[in-house]
Amino acid sequence: MLMLPAVLAIHAGAPGALTWGMAGAVALLMGGDAVLGRARLRRRTVRIPGLPKELDGYRIGQLSDVHCGPHVPEEKVAGWVSRLNALDLDLVAVTGDLITHGDSHVDAVARALGGLRAKDGVYACMGNHDYFTDGEHVVRALERNGLTVLRNRGVTVERGGARLYVAGVDDTWTSRHDMARALAARPDGVPTVLLAHDPDLFPQAQARGVELTLSGHTHGGQLSVPWVRRLSLARLMTRWTAGMYRLGRSWLYVNRGVGTTGPPVRLGAPPELAVITLRRE
Repeated sequence: MLMLPAVLAIHAGAPGALTWGMAGAVALLMGGDAVLGRARLRRRTVRIPGLPKELDGYRIGQLSDVHCGPHVPEEKVAGWVSRLNALDLDLVAVTGDLITHGDSHVDAVARALGGLRAKDGVYACMGNHDYFTDGEHVVRALERNGLTVLRNRGVTVERGGARLYVAGVDDTWTSRHDMARALAARPDGVPTVLLAHDPDLFPQAQARGVELTLSGHTHGGQLSVPWVRRLSLARLMTRWTAGMYRLGRSWLYVNRGVGTTGPPVRLGAPPELAVITLRRE
């Protein structure tokens, strides 16, 4: 019950719901250092039946839940961008919640993310916080800086004659998502990577044969008991709390993100950058 205010603020995404003092109290009650630290680089491998040999070893970087705002300035976002760029990735996915709220940091985060580089491009989907302002402003700013924003649509990426379909669904909290539209142009037999901020869309993606879904939204609970995923606050939001999941032939990776909602605090859910490598099964 001592954590209930933090739970509600994180779950609702209420801007300014908790103060630094309240955040510190939560940290002390949980008995640890909850300062937002350096993002960890997590590497995962996804094995896909029938993956073309030209895509074997294809590396996708994921950046999620930036929450650019008072506690995450443009310079910090640029630092995460530099770390991903140093990996010489094939593709980068930015999976939503790029701002905290309002329009004061939209241009800043777009400038920073515009520095991302990957062989086959940088793609983004919208999160719920991206509509805590004029969402069209967010999209325009991102695309002006070179990102491709996928709102219920997809594109086909080609590598050495092999094809990969990269799709994105829009925000679920404002009911803008449309899975059918996002996958409508998918060529038959082409492996698919879906950007979906909300991991609750994974069963829909699995039912449609999507091989890999990349999500965020949960922050891994933001406040949780270290090393015990089932005791994460994210379980109040979804069964897909953090990390890798599999249903049949479909995979989901839930990125813990790099920013915070509510208190500028993380405990037991460190910020992360992810690299997912596709392999033939």
